[in-house]
Amino acid sequence: MSFLDSLLVSLLLFVGVKYVWLSRKRQQEASRQMQQSRQENELKRTLAMGLYCRFKGGEEPLSQQFLKQKPSDLERFCANLLERHFGGSAFITVPQHDFGINLEYTRDGGLYVGRICCEQGDIGYDAIALLHSNMVKRTAKGGYFVTTGGFTREAEDYARGLNIELIPGPRLAELWMMSLETAPAPHMQTAPVEG
Repeated sequence: MSFLDSLLVSLLLFVGVKYVWLSRKRQQEASRQMQQSRQENELKRTLAMGLYCRFKGGEEPLSQQFLKQKPSDLERFCANLLERHFGGSAFITVPQHDFGINLEYTRDGGLYVGRICCEQGDIGYDAIALLHSNMVKRTAKGGYFVTTGGFTREAEDYARGLNIELIPGPRLAELWMMSLETAPAPHMQTAPVEG
């Protein structure tokens, strides 16, 4: 075996080992990213359930450590999130019976109407149809439906192509986390130290 043959074999061996190492590294990275995505999804679902418990109302006793608010407070909470995340200005309307609109949201020179509700279960297509009817009556550019729960497949199918953004509980939790990341740090006043 000549020097060139030995060099060629060594080079091929090096390339083979490098290929196997890179393949394993890619697999490990893909596995790590999948695990991280799964954990983030679990966190969002847990936060969504916490938001439901926070705003659902009711008289069941809870620890003083838990935040407890009325379902109508969820409307202002969501309106503030929409303003922080998308810009524009949101106005909470007078409460109406279930599945009417309770949000008027103006951004990019257009009116959007929305429904915000504190639900544990999934919202059906009939609620989306009612929101769409309100959009047409008000000549709104689009709509938002925000819930602490989720949406049925029929509701998602119905909303497709109608310029209605469906925001289920995990997405609501994600918007909330994003708003916390971008919120300015609290300003703390300190007194000068006398020496």
